Amino acid sequence: MKKYISLLVLIFSISSQAQEYRKIVPFQHQNKWGVVDSLANEIEAPNYESLKLFNDFTYAEFDGKDLFNLKTGEKFKSPGKYIINININNEDYYLFTNEKNSVLINFETNDTIELSEKYIYAREVQLHNINGDKTNSLLKLYLDNNKFKLFKNGNALTPLTNLTYGSSNLELIEKDMHPVGLAIKNNGYYTFYNDTYKMIKKVKVQPNKNGNYEFLDEVVVKQLSTIYKAKVNTPVLTIQSSWGGYWDLNLYKLEPTEVNNYYLDKIGYSSYIKNKNNESIKIAVNTESYSYKNPYKMIIIGKTKSSFFFDSRYMNLSRILFPEKYLKQE
Repeated sequence: MKKYISLLVLIFSISSQAQEYRKIVPFQHQNKWGVVDSLANEIEAPNYESLKLFNDFTYAEFDGKDLFNLKTGEKFKSPGKYIINININNEDYYLFTNEKNSVLINFETNDTIELSEKYIYAREVQLHNINGDKTNSLLKLYLDNNKFKLFKNGNALTPLTNLTYGSSNLELIEKDMHPVGLAIKNNGYYTFYNDTYKMIKKVKVQPNKNGNYEFLDEVVVKQLSTIYKAKVNTPVLTIQSSWGGYWDLNLYKLEPTEVNNYYLDKIGYSSYIKNKNNESIKIAVNTESYSYKNPYKMIIIGKTKSSFFFDSRYMNLSRILFPEKYLKQE
């Protein structure tokens, strides 16, 4: 009985994993991107210059023109170049920018928020109350001139103000390392807001007599605890550690199959793609991750700027998902 239950668990686990495998997957040949299916058949020739992957390896956007659902294999016209995903009212929206403007899309509900301007980046700032509880959040939408606009997070995306800011115009106010408000510097005044988007104080900027380059002058810093009715401060600069994009291929070795003569092999510390029918084929490969935020595993082929994805979360690793006709050119 225990063996039977264990077998059922194993079968369920394997089938659950298989359900996550993508029907189609991007690949790169000589610095251009294309698409293959799960059998390494070419679906789209490598004619695309750029690739953006998002939503846990579910969508692939190419050149701001075409958008593929990797789970279903469907192809759509892209609303623009994918920028970043944003949480709006606890739902995922995806920011795209085209030649005219930007648009936010929720693929689960098909909701679309049209924006009047073109934004090249977005960042959510989570706000807290004085007790440290999460309350509201702000969206910083960046224009291509190093300026940004502030919006209250919500389906309406109401502007906090009608102004455009630079990095020297705004500073967060923190308590116990949680943002509880912000200070905006404009036209000789500091304007302070709390976590409910309410303007709570406006203070005149004092003349800089001591050559101090801090955002808030000393006179205003002494007033912060009174303004927010708690002991608060401005953020402390932290330095993030460096990160490398390589991963270990030592654990993997693919055997040739009846439908695929190409396989992965290791010789010493080096890895190669080889062919069971042609011993002269020996293509050097190494590893890399697609990006820092989305570290999907990839295998890089030689020095030809060719690559394919190799990640057990999204594909069956028994097959090299790279068209055979291009392997012959490597």
